[in-house]
Amino acid sequence: MPTNYLKNKTILVTGASGFIGRNLINKLSATGAKLIAVIPASESVFLPAETITYDGSFESLTVPFSESKIDFIVHLATLFLNNHKPEQITPLIDSNVKFGTHLLELCRQLKIPFFINTSTYFVFSQHNGYNPQNLYAATKYSFEAIMKYYEEITSTVYVTLELTDTYGPGDSRPKFINLVLDAIMKNETLKMSPGEQEICYLYIDDAVDAFICCMSLMAEKVITRNEHFSVYSGETYKLKDLVTLVASYMKADLPVEAGFYPYRDREIMKFQPTFPSLPGWKSKISIREGLDLINSKH
Repeated sequence: MPTNYLKNKTILVTGASGFIGRNLINKLSATGAKLIAVIPASESVFLPAETITYDGSFESLTVPFSESKIDFIVHLATLFLNNHKPEQITPLIDSNVKFGTHLLELCRQLKIPFFINTSTYFVFSQHNGYNPQNLYAATKYSFEAIMKYYEEITSTVYVTLELTDTYGPGDSRPKFINLVLDAIMKNETLKMSPGEQEICYLYIDDAVDAFICCMSLMAEKVITRNEHFSVYSGETYKLKDLVTLVASYMKADLPVEAGFYPYRDREIMKFQPTFPSLPGWKSKISIREGLDLINSKH
């Protein structure tokens, strides 16, 4: 995918220490763009980018950027909790609502032209309009409601990319496909739900390409107004069928206790994207090819 348009552009990335953020930063580092990674005060990471620490205050963003020209904000930072506890409500809101609102206000003050937000299909869990699967999804949608206000008062072009589940080498998150691979490597029994729910996995390189494609569409004025797009692969599996596929690929005799765990409250049983696909982008790497790439980098 051509990236010449990014040369000498300044791109601010939040969530840069996360799985998607690290991979995006690494890909962007070869484009000639100036990269700024915003990280929380609790983290210390090495990235091929200038790093700015966000301490929860708006001033921690405005002071470093008061003289800066920023072309893109790619907002990946999030706090994911499938089931929250009362003491986690404030961190959820701080991470998923307050921080993003500070970024939107930065857009307004510095007249930043392009903002890419990242969301989840958990927001529309029953595929009949807004119906969040959990409080995490509700906070993500709350931020989008605030973003709607900023759409009305600024000239910034806002795009929200609704991502499906991602996977790939170096992913330490407890995603289901990683739990399957881990059980195979450790020769352990995989304990799971009955496994009738559907899931759609997207290889990390395809996800990164979606963000770069989106930046291209915005820079070239193909996207000139505020849009939502779903980013997903063409492969959907029931969890139980995904286990069979991965075990077969790995030539493993994987013992499985299906039904050991009950379905979660408000479980999403059928995968269905909410928005149109991102124009000019399509996933390229199948699950089998993704497993090949993971194995080759072990």
